[in-house]
Amino acid sequence: MKKYAFLLLSALALGFVGCTEEPKEEVKPEATPTIALEKGLEDVDAVSFTIATTNATEARYMVLADADEAPTLEAIMAEGVAVELDAEGRAEVTAEGLEAETSYKVVAAAKNRTKLAGSNTLYVTTKAQAEVQLEVEIVQVTHETMNFRVNSANAEKIAYLVLYASKETPEASYVMLNGEQIEPGSKE
Repeated sequence: MKKYAFLLLSALALGFVGCTEEPKEEVKPEATPTIALEKGLEDVDAVSFTIATTNATEARYMVLADADEAPTLEAIMAEGVAVELDAEGRAEVTAEGLEAETSYKVVAAAKNRTKLAGSNTLYVTTKAQAEVQLEVEIVQVTHETMNFRVNSANAEKIAYLVLYASKETPEASYVMLNGEQIEPGSKE
């Protein structure tokens, strides 16, 4: 009987141990993301900047005319340009195809699973287009040939077209389209 009483007490003790409620992990709310824009270089048709985030899984930006009204954070996340964040939550961005000598503003937003945050507004201005300088120097003219030297500064493309003397000088766009292309710099 003592054996049965001992087994019964042991079973009851195990029952109480097995029924104790385990502590639940406390669900912590997700941290609010942050996002900041840091100015980089300003060029004729592009600007660069850094996006720095914390607690974010996704970030997007928009480049707007300075006079445009900033969109909502939701609109930035829906319509903005997505960036790939590195392990430190940063992205180096170059926005290209902008107009020379124009003011813009950059806005950005970041989010994680549950929260959304907006950046500071970054104001940037593209540089003025440098004036193209072109000089043509006649080097030698013969009965059948003509040698000339082209010196240029700030030119991306150069073209020339040799025509008989006429009353009309063709437009630059016509020469660029129909002429012989040469590399910028000094050429003979």
